[in-house]
Amino acid sequence: AASATTFMYAFQDCTSLQEVPDGLLKNNSTISIYTGMFRGCTGLRRLGSESLNCTSVTTSIASLFDGCTSLEEIGNKPFVNPVKLTSLSGVFKGCSALKSVPADIFDDCKLLKTVTNLFSGCTSLSGESPYTVVNGQKYHLYERTAETAAATGLTAITSSKSCFLGCTQLSDYAQIPDAWKQ
Repeated sequence: AASATTFMYAFQDCTSLQEVPDGLLKNNSTISIYTGMFRGCTGLRRLGSESLNCTSVTTSIASLFDGCTSLEEIGNKPFVNPVKLTSLSGVFKGCSALKSVPADIFDDCKLLKTVTNLFSGCTSLSGESPYTVVNGQKYHLYERTAETAAATGLTAITSSKSCFLGCTQLSDYAQIPDAWKQ
């Protein structure tokens, strides 16, 4: 049987959808496009663990949860094998109820270059912003620079406008460069 390869805008504006269950598409490694899949699902409250297999996603999962204003909880490692992802543009944009994200949510996204609007409008987001630990040292998304790339094995993020716009409750908000917050 053939497997679906695209879920672009598949559930957009499904306002009654409340949860993306643990492991939903964990075993479907053929999906290459998740763009806007849950965009505008204003009733969505939880993104489960190991829910979305990103093995075949080579560039972006843009706007995946954009406007999911009720999303409060994200399980551990929601993205399975996201090793080819280079962009997370607008993935959680406007998720105003989101209180926290797992610190290690982007550990396997070593090729990231673009995080524009990633958490823009996530005004309830608190705690420390996501980071990856390399050799016992934390590297937040905003610390993935050309200067740290060789030592960390993490690609420098070069497009970050409004990544943390409005995320003033983050404990490291003062350390986040201004360009990431505007």
